[in-house]
Parts: sequence; C-alpha cells; structure tokens
Amino acid sequence: MKYVILSFLFLFLGISSTSAQIIKLKANEVAVKTKDNNSGRWSNWSDPQTIDVLILVDGNQNRVKIFSKVEQAYDIIKTYNTVTEHNGKTTHKYECIDKAGTRCNLSIVKHPNGISTLEIEFSDANILYNIYKMD
Repeated sequence: MKYVILSFLFLFLGISSTSAQIIKLKANEVAVKTKDNNSGRWSNWSDPQTIDVLILVDGNQNRVKIFSKVEQAYDIIKTYNTVTEHNGKTTHKYECIDKAGTRCNLSIVKHPNGISTLEIEFSDANILYNIYKMD
C-alpha cells in the first residue's frame, strides 16, 4: 500500500523524487467545523487561522503525522480510488485510525485554482488544512 500512497502523492502534489519514503508538507491555514450533538447539524467552517505546521506522509509506515500544537497521527487502513470531478477538482481519500483508535477519513484535494487541502473528517468534527509541498 505504501507504493500506492507515495505514487499518488508524487503525481498529485508534483513531487518528483520517487526514491523518497517520507513526504514533507506544510500547512499554512486551518479551519474547523463541528456537529451539534442535539440537532445533528454541522456548524459553518470557522474563520481560517494562520499556522505554520509540518505534515509528514510516511509511506513506510502508512501514516500521516501532523505536528500541530497537539500532535496528530493517522494510520492509513484503506486507500480509495482517486476521484476527478468535471471542474478539475481531484480528491484522494484514505480511511484512517487516529492515536485513540477512532476511525476517520483523510482526504487530500487539489482544487482547480491550484490550492491543495487536507481534510480530516470525524463523525463529530472536521479539520481542514491548506497545504503545500516543501522544497
């Protein structure tokens, strides 16, 4: 599975070295939305907050690590097919398990305007990072 993950990231984010096993990304903004337990409705996305956070995609361990104030680690357990919409938006989705054993979906999206995002979807909260590859 590590080769599927790495091959996708090489193509998707324009990373050229196929020998790398760890891909370094940076997040420069984060937004969140939450689900109200009583109504079941999702909030709007929070205003984006400026951040400077390292994200590592480790193909050897099938893991994504986010070095935010609270370090996050997601073990990839399933890789879904890449979906490209008619407008050029391309999404690659993974099913993951976090440190606490909670299942979530992690999606890396390349938008038609060139911006890339990483979204982590839990049953009660979503986190959205604007990301770019490090040189």
